Formats: sequence, structure tokens, C-alpha cells
Amino acid sequence: MSQRQDAEDWDALIKAARGEPLALARLADRMADRELPKAPVDAGTEKARALCYSAIAEAPNDPEIAAIAANLLSETVPQWHATIILDRARNEAYDAALQAAIKPGMRVLEVGAGTGLLAMMAARAGAAEVITCEANPLIAERARVIIAANGYADRVRIIGKHSSELRIGEDLAGPADVFVSEIISDALIGEGMLLVTEDVVPRLLKPGAAVIPYRGSVRIALANYTAAGTMRMGEVDGFDVSAFNRLIAPSYALPIEDPLLSLSSAAADLFAFTFADGGPFPARRAQLTLRAKAPANGVVQWVRIRTDADSYYENMPRTGEGSSWHAEFYPFFDNSVAQPGDDIVVHGSHGRTTLRIWAGKA
Repeated sequence: MSQRQDAEDWDALIKAARGEPLALARLADRMADRELPKAPVDAGTEKARALCYSAIAEAPNDPEIAAIAANLLSETVPQWHATIILDRARNEAYDAALQAAIKPGMRVLEVGAGTGLLAMMAARAGAAEVITCEANPLIAERARVIIAANGYADRVRIIGKHSSELRIGEDLAGPADVFVSEIISDALIGEGMLLVTEDVVPRLLKPGAAVIPYRGSVRIALANYTAAGTMRMGEVDGFDVSAFNRLIAPSYALPIEDPLLSLSSAAADLFAFTFADGGPFPARRAQLTLRAKAPANGVVQWVRIRTDADSYYENMPRTGEGSSWHAEFYPFFDNSVAQPGDDIVVHGSHGRTTLRIWAGKA
């Protein structure tokens, strides 16, 4: 069957379902399950999502339609959006920095609109204009709805582009007075923070513009994770399968309040970046020697960001605060356990978006 015939079959089914929102949603679900012939996958996916929006508009309170739409629309949306927005300490640190930096009449640039929260904070702080870019069209569409519902559509404008495509005179009337972003991963740099900062600061900001956050660091400590033995393979049913460990991830994301995790040394910065300088941020290597204060079977890594001189956010493990970011636990490769008084050399390297950590006895 040709793609043209596929499209005609589609259109006939969609036409028959018009006026029946549940039928539209179920049709979208069948498309997603590949039960229907269709044109190229991307086009079919977009068609299914459009049907979901139509069904929701016609029957906003139908629970089955809501369930179908949530499954389809969430496929390209990282689910940390739903947790980071509820991170009180993170929100307070950003809000305080925006309140301190923004003066009436200022233009603010944000990279990564997400829910629109930081952009609305900037508008509430007094910005005359907030430009926020969001490359994911589904997220950008929802952010526009949220911003309009909260009464900030006259001052906040979402541009559906990657930040590298923004242009002065086209997307921004002039350079921005304040730059805010929260493209920070569990490893600090994994979402492109260095790349975006190097591009945006010299190209789209006024000299001396406020950059939020202006600094970030990769923090580490020796740690003990009592479930670390489940992360590496050894003997299973009388067979040695340890060779498979070569294919196992070197670190594991853990909630910072995981009760099985405890710190075993003082904390230290492995790497630090001053984002306000705009880079460049070349690849680097580093090493630190940490002394165990308690038994340790690995290294734990987390992040600290300073939003301005007075406000910061840190998801240090076992603080009782909770965090939308995880800690990364790196078990020692040889499954050894450091004892109190042992000196452990922790090595690290980073690229543009990657972080590597490994350790061994001094």
C-alpha cells in the first residue's frame, strides 16, 4: 500500500470520528500502537497528537481521553519537569536572584521555558520584557497557555527555537540585561549548560549583564551505599558473570535522601564553572585526595549552583531537604571498601556535556 493510500485511509477514519471525542482519542491511540497504516512516523505522531488536542477540547473532563492524551503527549517531554517545579528550595533561590537583579524596564532572556515559571518570576520582579526560548513544541505550547492564564502574556514571549538560533533584531529587540537558565543536569553540565552559556553570554547579552546562575560546581565526597553489591555482577547460580560488568553503567542515580546512602568524608569541589564569564569552558581533568572518616565503597557526586552572591542551591545528600536532582553514586570498580583513615584519590574529567569520575587508594 502506498503512503498516499495510507493517508487517505487515515483521513477517512478521522472524518468518521469527528464529533465523537472519545473515538478521536482512541484513533490516536491506535496510531501510536502502530495498528493503523500511516505515512512516515513523524507525520503520523504529529497527527495523533493533534487528534488528542481535538478530543481534549471537545471533552476536557473525560478520564479515558485524559489518560490517552497524557501517554501520547508525554513521550517527548522529560518527566523531571513534573518534579523540579515543586522543588521549593530551588525555586526560592532563583526567585531571590531574579528579584535582586531585575530593575524596571529591563529585558530578560531565558533559555528553556519549561512550565514558564522562571519567566513569570522575572516578569513579576519587574522586567518589561521576557524572552524565553523552548525548542520542544509541546512544552512551548503548554508554557504559553500557563503564562496567559497567569496574566503575563503581555510581557513574556516564548520563541520556539533553540537558543543558538536566536538573533538580535529578529527575536530580541536588543541585548538582554539579565540571562536566566536552568538547563542543569544531575552532573551539572549534561544538558548543555556550558555550550549554551558560551554562545549566549557574548552574543545576546549586554556587557556586565546579570547571569543566573552565575556559578556552579560539581561536588563530591566518599560515601557508603549499602546496596552497592547489587550494582555489580559476580557469581550467579554457580557461574562467574563478572565480565559483564564492563557493560554496566559506572554510576547510579539515587534520591539524595536514600536511607541506604551515607557520606564518609568531607565534601569538596571537583570542578567549578563561573557561568557569568561566558567561558570558554575547555575540557579538563582533576584529582582530589579525600580521607575516609567512615567505611566507604564509592564516591557520591552532586551539584551546587550560586544564583547570585547571596543565594545558592545545593542538593547535598542526607541533608533532610530533598531535591528534584539526584545524586550520582560511583561504586569502587574493585568492590573494595575504604576504612577510616584511608586516603582515596578521586579522579575526574569533563567534556562539553560529559562528566567522568573514578577513584582508587592513594
